[in-house]
Amino acid sequence: MRRLISIAVMLVLSTSSSASTAPPLTLRTMTQQPADLKHSVIGPDGSVGHPGGDCNDTDSNIHPGQADIVGNGIDDNCNGLADEAANGDPSTDGSDADGDGNTIAAGDCNDLVASVHAGALEIIGDLIDNNCNGLADEDENGNPSNDTVDHDGDGVAMAPDRIFLDGFEG
Repeated sequence: MRRLISIAVMLVLSTSSSASTAPPLTLRTMTQQPADLKHSVIGPDGSVGHPGGDCNDTDSNIHPGQADIVGNGIDDNCNGLADEAANGDPSTDGSDADGDGNTIAAGDCNDLVASVHAGALEIIGDLIDNNCNGLADEDENGNPSNDTVDHDGDGVAMAPDRIFLDGFEG
């Protein structure tokens, strides 16, 4: 059985026109999960994401707090998993729609793009999570991006929290 440690956190997100307060999020540590998913944020709808922010800042329908759409082959809520059940259980989908040799069940967070899968090289500057760890554009040490611009206008930047504003990437 997983032991969870929960701490409520509030993120203040800002857009170019005004600041808004996001709904409360819960930070939890999940045991029995891959190391890169141990520290996650749980949105008000129960979705799990990383405190690093938006994992796909090119698509306003993908961000922490977004409900994951089962069957679309994409990590909609930035937790590093695609198509998980509403209760958070990982998908058992063993198909490989993009032909990259990785299935959603094996950790492919975007089964529509062959260059995106668990273990892929993270490409800094493309604004997406290439390696399915729930973070976009993290550096080679796994530190979250310090990019605070909301490129897709969904109200969530890749680094929305003050802790990341000092920058880890050089």
